[in-house]
Amino acid sequence: MNTKSPRIYQSHRENQRKRILAAAEKLFIQQGIDGVTLARIAEEARLSRVTLYEYFSSKQEIAWAVFREIVREMRETMEKEVLQRGGNGLQKIERSFALYGELLEASPEHLRFIAQFNYLYAREGSAVRLREMVEEIWPGAYSLHAQLIREGMADGSIRPDLDAELAAVAIKNLINGVISRLALLEENIRGEFHHEALEIYREIYRTYLRGLTPEST
Repeated sequence: MNTKSPRIYQSHRENQRKRILAAAEKLFIQQGIDGVTLARIAEEARLSRVTLYEYFSSKQEIAWAVFREIVREMRETMEKEVLQRGGNGLQKIERSFALYGELLEASPEHLRFIAQFNYLYAREGSAVRLREMVEEIWPGAYSLHAQLIREGMADGSIRPDLDAELAAVAIKNLINGVISRLALLEENIRGEFHHEALEIYREIYRTYLRGLTPEST
């Protein structure tokens, strides 16, 4: 028996799955999730619809799978660039903001997809499903910024009078809302405000960070 065969088969399936997700993400960004069909995804991935159905039963399932992979990538980057580099609480929060700016510059397509995914998420109202999925991939994701705020309050880099949980929720929604809008409307933003999207994002998070520091009280 060829012991490599199962590995080769598994590798083949993983490559097929990646092709489907890459094709779907591209189409979702261009046409919106509602505007894309499974047949069109199969065509873009250069696979038959029969093959596609071996992996996914609906485009909604594909959209969730794309989002899952983005969360996985973000976790790896956050752990490497924020949690493992040291510094005080405020510096870590600033780096977490900066990472999204780097993503806006290097991979805006991921952020444009997240903007499209938010429409699907809002319509389905599946908060429990989203939270469970994120926590499975990234344990502690929802408590990360609260942990960093409490760390900053303890080391003196962040105001001691904050509600750490509420401030963390504000950070998460600020990042998600602003960065998705800037990525989705990048060209329009430049024409409307005469500034680059990344420049605007950096000014927004720097303004927010000033509100966290003891000097601002």
